[in-house]
Amino acid sequence: VITINPEIAERLNPSSRPRTSQPEAAPQPVYQPQYAPPPQPEPAPAYQAEAVAEEEIDWIAVGLGLMAVLAVGGLIPFWLMVYLTYFPPN
Repeated sequence: VITINPEIAERLNPSSRPRTSQPEAAPQPVYQPQYAPPPQPEPAPAYQAEAVAEEEIDWIAVGLGLMAVLAVGGLIPFWLMVYLTYFPPN
């Protein structure tokens, strides 16, 4: 046989509770702040000019840049060939 816990039965049927002479006080709402100021950022570290002078050249970036220039430059003869194929000189 399954029975209901008496505490749960009280919550399901409030009219079966004994009535007290004093009404229950309404719970007071808890107010939460609507806005919190954003956290203050940490100050940036001082610029170190020495570190910039000691950096080496990034040769991979230089090589990729040269390859990009060659690739774009290679399009000029290609488009000339296409143009001259469709519109040959007289």
